[in-house]
Amino acid sequence: MLHNAMQSTANHHDLPNADDRTAINLEILSKHSQGNMAFSLALLQELEDSAESHLETIRSHAAVHNLSAVGESAHSLKGAAAIIGAEHLAKLAAEMEEGSSDGNLDRVKFLIEELHLELSKCLEQIPHIRAIGQGTLSGPN
Repeated sequence: MLHNAMQSTANHHDLPNADDRTAINLEILSKHSQGNMAFSLALLQELEDSAESHLETIRSHAAVHNLSAVGESAHSLKGAAAIIGAEHLAKLAAEMEEGSSDGNLDRVKFLIEELHLELSKCLEQIPHIRAIGQGTLSGPN
């Protein structure tokens, strides 16, 4: 199973602080994909392909004070993050969604950078997960 393959690097419950946690909780990813490695990798690819676009959409809507559109994009990113176990990214997107619905442009602008940083952590982790997953899919040599 995916979460067993990376347990030593992904068990964020045992880590002392947020800086040491992994961006993607592999146990959640494995649960949502029902242990199907190919599906897990497809979900990760989907986030990899769309995340920067979501962030850029959020930035452009925030720049013109279109908080309704910011909220819609944040909601979409929240769902994509949650399904792969990117818990902190999903939490930040939820906070942005809430800030946009409250009309709090300052909060939205602050969270854009936080989203960017967390998204970068997720995107950095994906190639490592993919390497392990592809090894699992190809089986022993």
